[in-house]
Amino acid sequence: MDDLSDDMSEIEDNSSITTHFSLSLKVARQNFEREYLLSQIKRFNGNIIKISEFTGMERTALYRKFKSLNISLNNK
Repeated sequence: MDDLSDDMSEIEDNSSITTHFSLSLKVARQNFEREYLLSQIKRFNGNIIKISEFTGMERTALYRKFKSLNISLNNK
């Protein structure tokens, strides 16, 4: 239990991480997913097949996720 206390105090010392903890889970997840997918689009130059293979998501699911997160492949 002491290890957990040490880990939590390290997290509390990092203001960037603490800021993320102040968000609701839904908003934090959306922010993460958006940044993650944008980085994969850049990494694979917008190649949806490569993004799909790397992330383990089906292409149709990726397109739906892009739409829900307002991500356009045209604006890499």
